Amino acid sequence: MFKSFFRMKQRPTAFLSLSGVSLSLLAFFAAFAILYSAVKSGKSEVIQLILSWRYSMGRKYPTKMFWSFVLTNFLFHYFYLAVPGIILCIVGIWVKSCLWIGLAILGLDVILSIIEQLRIRKAAVAHSDNQEFNELMDAFCSPGGFEAFGKVLDEKMKSSPTANSQDGEI
Repeated sequence: MFKSFFRMKQRPTAFLSLSGVSLSLLAFFAAFAILYSAVKSGKSEVIQLILSWRYSMGRKYPTKMFWSFVLTNFLFHYFYLAVPGIILCIVGIWVKSCLWIGLAILGLDVILSIIEQLRIRKAAVAHSDNQEFNELMDAFCSPGGFEAFGKVLDEKMKSSPTANSQDGEI
């Protein structure tokens, strides 16, 4: 019984799973070290965005919209990362190294999507010199969300003359 247990540990699949776990831990500690050094230096824009997540500037960005836009960024904005990552994960069913590479690519895609949406959120909750932008973002960040945003946008479209009008004609 003990001999079969020790033989089982020497299989290459067990080695691959252990190396995958150790690679994941190594990547986690490397990311933690990078974040720690960025916090220590105080010069990282990404860290400032993450730390300012809870402290909005008067407007509350809708959480549901945030995550839906992260998903949109994940699938469409970083399309060149999502497709190879998904394909490598499918191939990873048979080849474990492809699975780990695919998961790393998809993890990078998620991180980049969240960072991009944090930048957009920061611009949306900050007050601007442009009054029309402030009105639109106040409507978007209100409890009505998209509906209020659409109403304000419709009002703006109705009140402004069309682009085809010449000499004051509408």
